[in-house]
Parts: sequence; C-alpha cells; structure tokens
Amino acid sequence: MKFDTSYHPGFFAVLLLPVIFIVVRIFNDSLFDALQVNVIESAQAVWLLFCCLFTLAYMKPWQRLNSKRMFWLWAAQWWLMLFGRSISWGRDIFSHHPHWIFRTLSVVWIAPLIIMLLSKDLRDELKQKLHTEAFPVLYFALALVCFLISDTVEHKRALYFIFVANKHYQDITEELYELPFMLALFQTAWHFMKADKKTLKIEGYKICASEEVTE
Repeated sequence: MKFDTSYHPGFFAVLLLPVIFIVVRIFNDSLFDALQVNVIESAQAVWLLFCCLFTLAYMKPWQRLNSKRMFWLWAAQWWLMLFGRSISWGRDIFSHHPHWIFRTLSVVWIAPLIIMLLSKDLRDELKQKLHTEAFPVLYFALALVCFLISDTVEHKRALYFIFVANKHYQDITEELYELPFMLALFQTAWHFMKADKKTLKIEGYKICASEEVTE
C-alpha cells in the first residue's frame, strides 16, 4: 500500500477550523452562543447530500466498467448513508411518525453498503486501489482526528474537558467538530476521484494511440 503525504491549501483551511474551535474554547467559549445547533446540522445534511450527488455527477459510474461502476456507486452510497445519519434517518424532519419507521429507514440506508461488498467486482476494485493508488494520509488523519474529537464530546469520553469547558456548549461543540471531519473526508474522496480520472484519461490516450497505429 502506497501513502501520499502531499497537501494543498485546502488542507490548511480545514485544519484551521478545529484550531479556531480550541482557541475559542480556551479564551471565550461564550462566542458559541452566536451559533445554533439546528442551523449547523442542516448545513451538514446539505453538504453530505451534495457530496453524494457530486460523486455521481463527477465520476459518472454508469459510464464505467463493472468494477469501477460498483466502487463509485458504493462511494456515493456512503455519502447517502452519512446524510441519513445526519438527519437521524428522517426523525429530525418527521418527528411525529412512529419510531419503527426510522429504524427501518436506517436499515434501508445502511444495508446497501454491506450487500454491495458481496460483489466480486467491488472487492477487486478495492484491492486494486489499495495496491496501486497512494492513500492520502494527511487528509484522512485530519478527518479521523476531528471525528474522534466529536465522538469524545458527544459521549463525554476521556479528554472531554479539553474541548468543552461549559456543558451548555456540548451539543454545539460536537456539531462544530463534525464540520472539519466532513470537509476532510471529502478531500480524501476527492483525492481518489482525481486519481481515477487521471487513470481514465491515460487509458483513453493509450486506446486512441493504439487505434492510430492499427490504422
């Protein structure tokens, strides 16, 4: 497995967010009062839905061979699943409906991720990417760290006190750290999208050159 430790200005822009949140928490966490949890949650849901649609529109899996088609449909499904989780499987919008409906919807959202892994085409493509494409370590590490911080705040795990001084700001702090997590996760996915597009372009050139030689 190869590793890519390069970065772009967008990496530092996302990295700056958790740094700002920590600084605010240390010096003046009352600034969080200016933010609303439901506004941030709505923005997150819109962003995740955008990531799903962007993946489909940019990679056009329906135009790909079986293995790549399955991979990018699977990737889009991940964004769709995260979107579903962000709206509590619909409970945030239709709160008056019975609880079992949302349990069922959560299964509908999550099941395709598992079922698609039964496809040999998808498993082959995953293996191929792990062996040939460099993994964007910095972007994924940033996403992972922000996710762990958000999880720490939500469940009051060890080191919780570092990120939350006042319990009044627990919910807003959790949602804020999910923002850089989602942005860094998209940057990780974007790395693979660009690599796949580049490979497709090179293969296209080779096919054209081969046809010219044959003629």
